[in-house]
Amino acid sequence: GEQETLDAIKKQYDADGQLLRDKLELYKDLTGFEDEYRQVQLEWIERLRKAKIDEKQDEVAVNKWAAEQIAKIEYDLFKTKTDYIADGFGQLQATFTSLASIYEDGSDSARQWEQAAKAMEIAQKAVAVVQAVAAIATQGLGDPYTAFARIAAMAATMGALLATIGQSVGGGGATSAPSTTFSSSVLGGEEGEQSESIKKSWEFLQDTYDMEYEKLTKIYTELKDLNDNITGLVTSIIRTGSIGSIPFEEHDPQTMLNFMNSDLGFALTSPLVVLGPLGKMMSDGINKFFESIFGGGAFAVGKTELWSSSTGIKLGGGRAGDIAGGAGVNARSYQEWTTRTTTDFWREDSYDYNYREQALAQETQNLFNSVFKNVSEVIKELAVGLGQDVNAAMNYVFSPATISLAGMSTEQISDTLNAYISSVGDTAVQALFGHMLSGYQELGEGLMETAVRLMVDKEIVLEVLQQTNQAYVSTTANTIAFSEALIKLAGGLEALTDISASYYDKFFTDEEKHVRLQEQMTTILGSLNIALPASRQAYRDIVESLDLTTESGQTAYITLLKLAESADTYYSTLEDMADDLVSAAELAAQAIKEVLDATNTAISEQISLAGAAASAARSAANEYRNIIKSLTDAQESIRGGSTAEMQQRFESLFAIAMTGDREALSALPGAADKLLAGSLASSRTALDYARDQGKMLLALEEAKTV
Repeated sequence: GEQETLDAIKKQYDADGQLLRDKLELYKDLTGFEDEYRQVQLEWIERLRKAKIDEKQDEVAVNKWAAEQIAKIEYDLFKTKTDYIADGFGQLQATFTSLASIYEDGSDSARQWEQAAKAMEIAQKAVAVVQAVAAIATQGLGDPYTAFARIAAMAATMGALLATIGQSVGGGGATSAPSTTFSSSVLGGEEGEQSESIKKSWEFLQDTYDMEYEKLTKIYTELKDLNDNITGLVTSIIRTGSIGSIPFEEHDPQTMLNFMNSDLGFALTSPLVVLGPLGKMMSDGINKFFESIFGGGAFAVGKTELWSSSTGIKLGGGRAGDIAGGAGVNARSYQEWTTRTTTDFWREDSYDYNYREQALAQETQNLFNSVFKNVSEVIKELAVGLGQDVNAAMNYVFSPATISLAGMSTEQISDTLNAYISSVGDTAVQALFGHMLSGYQELGEGLMETAVRLMVDKEIVLEVLQQTNQAYVSTTANTIAFSEALIKLAGGLEALTDISASYYDKFFTDEEKHVRLQEQMTTILGSLNIALPASRQAYRDIVESLDLTTESGQTAYITLLKLAESADTYYSTLEDMADDLVSAAELAAQAIKEVLDATNTAISEQISLAGAAASAARSAANEYRNIIKSLTDAQESIRGGSTAEMQQRFESLFAIAMTGDREALSALPGAADKLLAGSLASSRTALDYARDQGKMLLALEEAKTV
């Protein structure tokens, strides 16, 4: 029935498909069956095209896909066959070179075979160029509005691939992506070694900087921003297409393809005429080959060759002070085009040059401005740190520069820009501070790297001296020399900071450490116009109240977060001190209670003795009872803590009372009350007042023994 018919068709369809797959595998790697492999591939593409359309896929898109696949298949077959031809030319070149070696050097016969070998070499290169053109044409498939952009991109790619044979589609014969070489101040560097001062200076500060080194904060921030802006600059150049995007307007873009003379076959084969009949046969064969290749269509040969010979960035100069103030630098993209008119290979070609500039994308221009502003600020900080003339630093003028970035990858662009900016920094440092740096530069260092290291070393050594209650006061030049000598004796900067930290930890009291930490935090927060908060909660309140929509608020926010660990140590110490004070007060209260308990016991005993004596002499007993009562009242007054009197009067009265003077004994409790009242008003701590209370209790107790 109908279903059986459908099943049979499907089965046959599947069988045909499997047969095609088998053929694809069979012919894929068989030499000499390239045409058969091509035909099977075309059948397979057609099968897939129909299947996609049957699946209701977009027919236009499917047909475009099929055309692209067919073009690739045709190019692969073309390349395979031209590879055979190139191999044949290579073998002929080797053969002709061997034949030339048979004859005497310089003889006519030797020169003829050498010319023939040269012709084969040229033919090999021509085949490579033909393959490149074919690849470009294949890449150029698609709508006419975007084809040229893809052709240009493919031309650049093929240029790199063909560099190994010294012949690019764009002409020029470059062997690798061009590099820009800048002046280098690297001590002991190999020829051509570029400076990495900017990158290495930032890495050095990352390893050594701490927020306690307040005088290094500015240069730390500028170098961080500088490295971030360089990275952003590279990204912007790639993202915006600022380089290599200037169109050539003088000639039709088709000249990118029609770049060879239509008489190329003659140009290649004319040397073979000297070989007689053999040469004529070879010449005819080569001419037929190029006639078949360049006979028309996409591979038609013209007389003009066009390529972009250079592209990159042109920078204007500028005064450091102006740039730091926001003036910026004038950065523009440039592109050079070369047009070569090709004749026979033994004649000189004619060249024409075209040069154009255009503005960079605004974000790229802004990043160049930021980079040079950072460099200017770094130079200023170095002038301050090295004790040099800041005005001279701000009057330094950066020279104009041209940075070639033609044919470079993203990594190469990054390396080139880093090397250029490091060179700018090194040159400025050499001009401004070179007279004091040469004796300190280490192997592998650029001069800016040396300057940053000396400044950092000096500030950290001075901080170490201050931490250990030492000092060195002299000129900046002498201080630098002293710092480097001290670091050398210690075995390096890290070793010096380690041993000084160990000494500080083991030999300074907690109170001294707390005071120093308080001073450091006060200085750091003071630079942000923030007073040191009195408590942990107050610190947190400041963090949570900052306005993060402002640059100052953002800076304060990050600084407070970075200080969190130090702040925790500071407030933990304050909290521990408060706990200790409470504990001391509690201990004093316990001591007072114990003294009062002992006093009460003694008073009870004295009352009993006084009661027994009263029976013998009532008048004396009554008087002593009044004295005891006064003493007891004084003790009760001590418990409540009231009135005051001077220490000298009490001591004088106490001395008289201890002689048995009754009036002095009677006045003693009142004097004690006044003295304790004064102590209560003047004592700095609860412990001081408790100490005075204890003294009074003991004195009154002693008075009872009279």
